[in-house]
Amino acid sequence: MDAAMKPPGLLQGKCIFKKLPNGNLDKTKVVCTLCNAELVYCRSSSSLKYHLNAKHPLANAENAGPSTDVAQGKSRRQTTMFECNRGKPFSTALSAKTHLLTQWITTSCRPISVVEDDGLELVLQAATGDPSYKLPVMRTIMRRIHET
Repeated sequence: MDAAMKPPGLLQGKCIFKKLPNGNLDKTKVVCTLCNAELVYCRSSSSLKYHLNAKHPLANAENAGPSTDVAQGKSRRQTTMFECNRGKPFSTALSAKTHLLTQWITTSCRPISVVEDDGLELVLQAATGDPSYKLPVMRTIMRRIHET
C-alpha cells in the first residue's frame, strides 16, 4: 500500500482508522497496527496512548530520548508481583504462617471455619507482632490440607 492509499492514522501511524466494506473510513473506530486490536476513538487519543503504553511498552522507544529507560532497554511497564518473585510465594514468612495454621487445625481437629473468627486473627496479630496479618481464607486452608 503506497503513501497515497494508506488510511490516515493517529500516534505516528500506530493506530489507523477502521476501513468500512464500502471503502469509507469509520472515524469512531481505530485499529492498532501492532496487534490489530479494534479500539473506540472519541476525538481524543488518550485511550489509544493508554493501549500503547499497556500493551506495547517498547513501541515508543524510537520516540524516546537517549536518557530514558526505554532507550536503555528497560521497559516503562511496572513489574508485576509474579515477575518479582519468579513464581515463588509472595512472602515466605506468610506461607510459613499459613502452613503452621493448617497444621494446628488438622492436628487439633479444629473446624476449618475457625479461620473466619475475628478473635483468632487478633490473637495471631498480637502473637506475631504484625497488626496487618490477615487470616487465610477457608479455601486456602482446604487446599493446603489436601496438598499434605
